[in-house]
Amino acid sequence: MMRSKLFRSTPPVLVSSFINMFILSDIEKSEGVYTNRAMAFIKLAKYKEALYDCEQALVLNPKFAKAHVRSFTCYT
Repeated sequence: MMRSKLFRSTPPVLVSSFINMFILSDIEKSEGVYTNRAMAFIKLAKYKEALYDCEQALVLNPKFAKAHVRSFTCYT
């Protein structure tokens, strides 16, 4: 819970940069990491990048509901 409070109070640009380090370093490639970065991109109005991350999350887990919901958000 403490981590999500930290991310809520951190500017989206910093959040997406932090998550980039996880993805680029190959520490953890999980659907959660991609959808978290997608939310940061959505907050920055970078919908194309957010949609790409949602698609990557769905490649890892096609049934991951959060990725479907955030994908839909990119179109609204």
